[in-house]
Amino acid sequence: MVRGLNVLSSPDDDADFELARLAFLPHEWRREVDARHKAMLERARTNIPGTGNVTAGIYEANRWLVEVTGKAEKVRIPFDMSDDELRQFAKKCARDALQFITAKVSNGIACARRDLARFVARYGMDAPGKEIEAAPAVRRMTCPRWWVKKLRVHQCRAVEALAIEMCKVHVKAEVYASNITVKRRHGQKRRNAAAIAGMDAVNLDTGETESMAEIVARSVANPVIRRGELMTRISGFEHFAKISGDVAKFMTLTCPSAYHRMKQGDKGLPAENPKWNGKTPREAQAYLCKVWGNIRKKLNREGVTPYGFRIAEPHHDGTPHWHLLVFINPAHETRFIEVFRHYALLEDGEEPGAQKNRMDCVDIDYKRGSAAGYVAKYISKNIDGFAVQLDFEAGRDGVTGSQRVDAWAAAWRIRQFQQFGGAPVGIWRELRRLPENPAHSEKLAAARNAADTGDWCAFTRVMGGGAVKRRHLPVRVARTRRGERWDYAKGHAYPANPTQYGDEAAAAVYGVLDGLRKVYPSRRNRYAIVQGWSAVGQKRMVFAPWSSVNNCRALAQGKNDNGMTGRDGFNNFSGENANGIGKKVGKDGCCASGYAQGMGEFAPACEGDSRGLSPAFAFGC
Repeated sequence: MVRGLNVLSSPDDDADFELARLAFLPHEWRREVDARHKAMLERARTNIPGTGNVTAGIYEANRWLVEVTGKAEKVRIPFDMSDDELRQFAKKCARDALQFITAKVSNGIACARRDLARFVARYGMDAPGKEIEAAPAVRRMTCPRWWVKKLRVHQCRAVEALAIEMCKVHVKAEVYASNITVKRRHGQKRRNAAAIAGMDAVNLDTGETESMAEIVARSVANPVIRRGELMTRISGFEHFAKISGDVAKFMTLTCPSAYHRMKQGDKGLPAENPKWNGKTPREAQAYLCKVWGNIRKKLNREGVTPYGFRIAEPHHDGTPHWHLLVFINPAHETRFIEVFRHYALLEDGEEPGAQKNRMDCVDIDYKRGSAAGYVAKYISKNIDGFAVQLDFEAGRDGVTGSQRVDAWAAAWRIRQFQQFGGAPVGIWRELRRLPENPAHSEKLAAARNAADTGDWCAFTRVMGGGAVKRRHLPVRVARTRRGERWDYAKGHAYPANPTQYGDEAAAAVYGVLDGLRKVYPSRRNRYAIVQGWSAVGQKRMVFAPWSSVNNCRALAQGKNDNGMTGRDGFNNFSGENANGIGKKVGKDGCCASGYAQGMGEFAPACEGDSRGLSPAFAFGC
């Protein structure tokens, strides 16, 4: 017997049971599930009384309802919770986590971390990994901002997983991603745009002030610039391949049928796939990454070095598949296809249709058209839908299809575009920031000029070609050591502030390395992010540095008894005694809690402060 299952035939009893079960589902789905359940009950009551078929039919209807809502029941975060409600829930979770370990604090910080990891697991989330030290991990698990991020991801993926399981994601319903996730993605973008619109960046070196919205519009966060840079790199690889005599191939890699929730049924309509193994799109993406990794390792051992790009996009039911634009030496062409096919069919390769659908290979004839033109529609479809009149798989216009693809990729954290082979794009971007210098070597000067003029082909040629190994690159990105930042005015490194959770600052890019001889710092300025003037004339608020481009030091530094530093008014570390939890309020209204246990203190951050600052910009929390 399924727990909570009601088999009574009374309409009132059935109604109460149904309402209780439907409450677990998102509001948008309840009407459809309710209608199907009522139809099953009506069919059951049409049976002849006394035969047992009535009770059996009602039992079957209620069992179906329990199964449909069972997965939603296990999720600790209500699906209908708004973002504002989720923020409040995150504050409560952070407070509960802090209280959870208060009584056990004498057992040591390692024990506190283990206890908090179990507490976090109650909500279906993962605790910070082993690469993070104990004190920073504890700070994270008692911080509302950390909880907000984790809860958002968990809620979104739980909704998507349930939508896929209920067969709501397909071309005849909600293509690529559920309508709930698409709507939330639009809301997230609106919130981000509003927050950015209210911020300015002040250049501390020149005194100039720019709108953050203008800065974002000039970066690769702008879909137009992102698409343009990708097409520049793809066409550059194609030009290099033509010069080198390499051939171009367009490959497609698809998951086995067990990873697909839907299949093609009668008359071409989508139908439920009985072979589905319950895998999510994120797990299907991991499978594709593993297959491609095995292919590249095998080819590398044999000296075969393809280069190009891969594009991840969803089938109509959300299952990812890959398109790969591959450039390769003609002598290795046959072997590449053999290895690709072997690993593509390694899992369930004997199932019907595997030989035809699991992989595909199309030769690109340069005389008939360009490789860049061949993949342009896939690039545009997965970014902003530019010049795509119709998304044939989605049955919608290109812009609407691209918005749903964007929501799908954001929900499952799937990287849509990735280069393989050739020099990394990070060097290209850093060279575009590098000022011209007569002291540059010939290689560095040529690479900088190619990047500055947007010539990816020349850049690839200077850097060693499409098959160059990282260790053989003539120009590399220069990074500071961990815990350091670069002072561009004085020309030396200085100790960096720890992160908001007390971690040592990660290494940061500050220039380019000319071979193994000399480092040339790139053009970077010091910025401070300030709140723009409001309609009521409120005073500008200055926030702490938040990016690798910003190299400001904190204006005031304080140290606790264990030597940890904190920024006055933003990151106040405290501890009432050596083994206890303490609380105090910072100068700006931020509440910080501390824990001293020899290894330092943890200070769970507040969600905002008394000035009503947006949590996303209340730095130091």
